[in-house]
Amino acid sequence: MPTYEPSRRFFREFDRLSAAQQTRFMRAVEQLVEALRTSPPDFPVGLRVKRVQGTAEIWELTWAP
Repeated sequence: MPTYEPSRRFFREFDRLSAAQQTRFMRAVEQLVEALRTSPPDFPVGLRVKRVQGTAEIWELTWAP
């Protein structure tokens, strides 16, 4: 089961987003988790997903310009 552990910095940055940006981000997280449940992962193009360098199980995504 895909999981994540947000840091304090994450919460500070998330709180600085507008309500619309927060909503879009949470949708992007849902799409990432859905894709990680498939084998191999099938990521939506708009998420721009990649593994964190030097890891096998940690992923990152860019969800907005």
